[in-house]
Amino acid sequence: MATTLTEVPKFENNDTVIPASGEPRTVASILAAFQRLADRTKYARGATWGNMIGGDVFSVDTGGTSTVFTARVNAFEAMVARDTNNVFWPRFTTADTTFTVADIEGTPGALANSSWYYAYLGVNTDGSLRKQLSTTGPGASRIWKSTAADQLRYVGCFPTTSSGAPLPLRRERGRVRYDHDSIQPSGITRVVNTTSTGVWATVNCAAVVPPHARHAFLYLETGAGSTAGSASIRRLGATTQSRTFLAGIQSTIGFGGNYDADMLLDASQRFEFFTDALVATTLAAWVTGFQE
Repeated sequence: MATTLTEVPKFENNDTVIPASGEPRTVASILAAFQRLADRTKYARGATWGNMIGGDVFSVDTGGTSTVFTARVNAFEAMVARDTNNVFWPRFTTADTTFTVADIEGTPGALANSSWYYAYLGVNTDGSLRKQLSTTGPGASRIWKSTAADQLRYVGCFPTTSSGAPLPLRRERGRVRYDHDSIQPSGITRVVNTTSTGVWATVNCAAVVPPHARHAFLYLETGAGSTAGSASIRRLGATTQSRTFLAGIQSTIGFGGNYDADMLLDASQRFEFFTDALVATTLAAWVTGFQE
C-alpha cells in the first residue's frame, strides 16, 4: 500500500541518511530520508513566498489617456507566484514589463474615471508572465492582491482623472512621487486652495493617496494681506501639536512662502489645516506624492 508523506516546512540541519548497499530498503528504512527531503522542499517554497528581487521601480508615462497609456515596472531577478493550478513558478525579466489597456481586469477597453488602479504580476499555467491592472487593492501585507493571495504580486498603483487618464508618477521602493510639473496646471493634486479659515478644517487626500497609504508629501504656498501671517497643518485629531509656516505679505514677496512638508494621514487619508483670519492668510497645498 502506498504511503503518503505529510510535508512540514522546516529545514533540519543534519545529514540525510539512507540504507547502505546490501541493507534492506523498505519503507521504514528510507522513510526518514524521504521525509527530510520533502520537508526541505516545503521549506524552500515557504522561504520564497512573496519574494521579489528587483521590480521595485514602477512608473506611469506622461500624456496617457483612458484608452492609450503605458505603465511599467523595471526588470527583476526573481519573482515567485502560484498559477491557477496551484503550481508555483519562479520568473525573471531582463527589461521593463509594460501595462496597457489590454491588461485591465475584465477587459473594459478603458480606465474608469476617478478611480485607483493597482498593478499586479503573476504566472500563467504555462509558466509565462501574467499581468493585471485592477481596481481591487492589495491585502494587509501589501504583497498580494487581496483576492488572489500567492497568485498576483502587487508592484504599484495610480489614480485616474475625471476623464479616466492616469496620473504620471514614479514609485521607487514604496516611495511615490507624482510628475508634479506636468500635473500641477490641472489642479487635480491640489487639496487646499482657500483664504482665512480662522478654524481648523479637514482636508481629504483620498483622490491622490491610495486607501492603503497613510503618509503624504505636500507642497505648500502661503500668503497674507498687509501683515505677515501664518498657516498650520496637523494630523487629524491632534489637539496640542501642529506645524506652522510663515505667510509673508503677498504684495512684498510674491505669494508669501513656498514649503515642502509631509503629513501622516488618518485611515481615510485626511489631515487638518488652519490659516490666520486676522491678516487674510491664504494657503494652497498640493499632494506631490505618498509613501506606501
